[in-house]
Amino acid sequence: MPHVKPKYLHPQHGTGYHGAFLGVAAEPLSENEIVIVTGLDGDRLKFSLADSDASNLRLGVMGVVDHDCATGGVVRIVSHKVVTTSIDTSGSTLGAPVYLSQTPGAHVISAPTHDVIVGNVIVLHASTGKVVLAPGRCTGAVTSQAWTA
Repeated sequence: MPHVKPKYLHPQHGTGYHGAFLGVAAEPLSENEIVIVTGLDGDRLKFSLADSDASNLRLGVMGVVDHDCATGGVVRIVSHKVVTTSIDTSGSTLGAPVYLSQTPGAHVISAPTHDVIVGNVIVLHASTGKVVLAPGRCTGAVTSQAWTA
């Protein structure tokens, strides 16, 4: 089994997340998308978009993309991140789960068919809501299991 080298683990001081992987993008990735490990590229982990509809892309080692990256590029994947882009969380409650979407890489506040929990709602608002994504905490949060973020 390959060993993840310490030089590919990066602390993120002052930004609210405790660590990151430097990996390789298996496809084009955008900031704040949820990804999952799908292989190796040399001695680096390879990341693809997570997808609640695909059984091989909804459970495993996941993280959040920290910056846009092209296919084959080096990408920083963080364990958790506060998403501050425009999100409508008005139909939710504080602390409610955020789910992996049926759209690859995305997240939603309403449970899809396979309800993989990847975070929590932290600010309620119709256009400036905020969520914290922590998909690394998900180790089997699917329908009928009692895991909460």
